[in-house]
Amino acid sequence: MKRRKFVQAATGGAVAAAVLGKAAGNTKDLYDYRFPLRDLPLRTLSGSDVTVPVQVIGELRDELQGALLVPGEIGYAKARRVWNGAINRRPGLILQCESAADVVKAVNFAREGNLLTAVRGGGHSFHGNSVCDGGLMIDLKRMDSVRMAPDAGVVQVGPGAVFSQVYREVLAWKRIALGGSVGHVGAAGLTLGGGIGRLARKHGLACDNVRSFDLVTADGKLQKVSEGENRGLYWALRGGCGNFGVVTNFELRTHPMAPTILFGAVVYPWGQARDVLNFYADFTAQAPEELSAYLFCMFSPDGEPTVVVNLCYSSGRLADGEKAMAPLRSFGRPLSDSVTAEHWLVSHARYDAMVPHGNLYYQADCFAAEFSDEIINALLDAYPAAPSPQNFFTIEHVGGALSRVPRDATAFAHRDTQYVVEATTQTRDWVVHEENKRWADASQAAVRPHASGITYQNFAAQEGPAALAFEENYARLAQVKAKHDPANLFRMNANIEPGAA
Repeated sequence: MKRRKFVQAATGGAVAAAVLGKAAGNTKDLYDYRFPLRDLPLRTLSGSDVTVPVQVIGELRDELQGALLVPGEIGYAKARRVWNGAINRRPGLILQCESAADVVKAVNFAREGNLLTAVRGGGHSFHGNSVCDGGLMIDLKRMDSVRMAPDAGVVQVGPGAVFSQVYREVLAWKRIALGGSVGHVGAAGLTLGGGIGRLARKHGLACDNVRSFDLVTADGKLQKVSEGENRGLYWALRGGCGNFGVVTNFELRTHPMAPTILFGAVVYPWGQARDVLNFYADFTAQAPEELSAYLFCMFSPDGEPTVVVNLCYSSGRLADGEKAMAPLRSFGRPLSDSVTAEHWLVSHARYDAMVPHGNLYYQADCFAAEFSDEIINALLDAYPAAPSPQNFFTIEHVGGALSRVPRDATAFAHRDTQYVVEATTQTRDWVVHEENKRWADASQAAVRPHASGITYQNFAAQEGPAALAFEENYARLAQVKAKHDPANLFRMNANIEPGAA
């Protein structure tokens, strides 16, 4: 397809209805399940619309192994929906790819038409970066294969896979891949943005454990990206988000791990909150790298604020985990203690239930080098006023192996961080959602003067200050962007402007 096939039209203008032509008398037409095609107005990178003739759309649909969905077609409404119910965008066209060849066709189509383009993997972005209004959505959810290579200790992961799929595969071999705390988070988006998870202190980030990528760049070329091939892209893809192309396969290193871990929560009443938060700061500063300890401020089922310390020990003997957890489990007067030996997948299913699909979500966060008294004071002041009982603060303790990687070794620069402080809101009420957003922003405004003030790039909005998310690595990322995506086709992310410094 050539750019000349795209016929320019005024934004919002009428389009001619047309049916994809077939030879008269072809009985297959009588049973064709596909939606009759028509000329389509699609949003361009400049914000105007271009009318794509029915013949071009038909040619593309016939070339694909996957599916092409237009507004009004069966399946379109479901395909445009993402995890965050607050995102309600309507792409002009959805290409559901089934192979790398489909991705190449989709990228070529987007580039030749200068189309606004979003790329969906798991669709779990808080800000809905995987779906756009009016443009092209490249949907990768059909490309969700996960294949373990036990002799090599690696797992091949398709860009549409979510981490629960990855975990099920690798745990069958008593190994683990680095991923997030929620099983229905997409493997692609989390890994490309860094990938903080339960095992980061022991094994580093998800992006630190990628051996190679298969990448379709903006020029439509499928390239192998690794330490030995395309090293500039290899550096940029490990933490640079989706700025450089569409990944069609990840080769991830895995690590030995028994499926049974120690996992559970120690719950404290709000009256002990200050003491618990202070103890948590001291406890995590000395915790072994095998132990993950996340702290939550969250409401109990009866509507009372509580402090919850979630513990996970997943390496070595469980008896060692019991010993490592003992100081916290014996502290204060907890309401409950649910720590027990259980399967990794069971523990992750609990997190999935905490953040189900379809709620109206919002999130604000920052990195912190220490969990200081000032941050504690800000959290204690803000949490009881949360507009929704489903809102929660999370303090993720990181450091360890994550911090032993040099800041310039990958695009992820935040190697000196020890904590991620997050305000997560959710509701089903749009009025409360707006209140939630104001509350989350205000709580983080109180925290940031005592922290780094820098947002984790996986949580960043497209329009946000991406230079802050990447810190001193931004200039180098901009050079890689200029080389591989000079027109900024891939901009629905924590966006890096080509060549900007």
